[in-house]
Amino acid sequence: MATKAEKGRVSIMTKQQKKTLNLVLTYLVIILIGCVLLFPIAWMISAAFKTNDEIFGSIALLPKSFSFQNFIDGWKSAGIYTYATYFINSFIMVIPTTLLTIASSALVAYGFARFNFPFKKQLFAILIATLMLPNSVIIIPRYVLFNKFGWVDSFNSLIFINSVKKYTISLALRLSVDAESVVVWGRVMAMACVAVLPLVLLFFAAQKYFVEGIATSGLKG
Repeated sequence: MATKAEKGRVSIMTKQQKKTLNLVLTYLVIILIGCVLLFPIAWMISAAFKTNDEIFGSIALLPKSFSFQNFIDGWKSAGIYTYATYFINSFIMVIPTTLLTIASSALVAYGFARFNFPFKKQLFAILIATLMLPNSVIIIPRYVLFNKFGWVDSFNSLIFINSVKKYTISLALRLSVDAESVVVWGRVMAMACVAVLPLVLLFFAAQKYFVEGIATSGLKG
């Protein structure tokens, strides 16, 4: 008959095996979800090296040959401006907007968090309510306001830009689709890869701070 010590060892091994099995299954699920989420990005990168015939006539992920011609032709764009102009326009709009948004949000958040003043709860409720308004509700009032300020066709209002020379990356990608009778999707995907690249580099460069921000966002004090 097995002794108590032997039974204890068997019980411990069983628990360890269950823990290992659960860990393996957890990682398998994470890997599966990661593959599903990364597949569109992998397809976009692959399509950047393909012709229209390959994109629509084959289900193979890898292209028949790797050529950077789509990147060269796509960078020239369909108009008189290259994607260098569109990138500069994007940086001109995004960098000040991001910095000013962070500064203003920090000031407002600090005021609501640290000070007591009349109608504090009511004002905070109004602030939250304005954030919940859909864009379709405020687009017309926003246009009227921007028009009175003289901001139409400027970087202050992205959706009201009329001049191609002021287009940002998102509008340039749309232009690549609308400006040609036959869309060369390989060029569009190539420029989409180039457009995503700064965000990917920024994420990996500041990944530590993103994780710390998420981990400490629920802590007080």
